[in-house]
Amino acid sequence: MTRIGSSTAVWLLLAGLLASFHAVATAPIVPVEQIRPGAEHRRATRLITHFISNYHYKHVVLDDELSRAILERYIESLDPLRSNFLQSDIDEFMRHRDRIDDYLRSSSLDPLFDIFIRYRQRLSERVEYAVGLLDREFDFDIAETVDYEREDAPWATS
Repeated sequence: MTRIGSSTAVWLLLAGLLASFHAVATAPIVPVEQIRPGAEHRRATRLITHFISNYHYKHVVLDDELSRAILERYIESLDPLRSNFLQSDIDEFMRHRDRIDDYLRSSSLDPLFDIFIRYRQRLSERVEYAVGLLDREFDFDIAETVDYEREDAPWATS
C-alpha cells in the first residue's frame, strides 16, 4: 500500500466527518451538554473508513501518520485564525494525535466531539467577553490594532 503523499484522503475523511456533523451545524443551537455522537455519526464513520481503506485510488493507510494530519486539519478547520482555542486546549488535544485512526476504526467519536464541545465553550466565552466590552465606554484615542492573519500565530495562553 502506498503511504499518504497528498492530503486527499485527509480531506475526504474530514469532509465525511464534517458532513456527519452537518445535522448539528444546521439545526438550532444545541446546548453543549447535549452534543454527543449519535448512531448516524458512527454509521457515517464506518462507511467513510471502509471506503478510504478499500476503495480510495491511493490505497490510503489509516494509521498514526494520517491520525496526526486529521487532528491538525480538524483543529485548523474549527479555529483557522487561532482565536478561540488556548495553548492548553491544543496540548490536551495532542494526546489524541496518534489515536484518531483507532477512534475512527472503532467509531469512537467521543474524543472528536469533545474537541468540538471545547470549541463551542471557547467560542461562547469569546462572545460573552465581546458583548461585555460593549457595556464599557469606548476610547477612540487609544492606538490599537487587530491581527487578522493569525494562521501562523502562537495559540493564546489565556
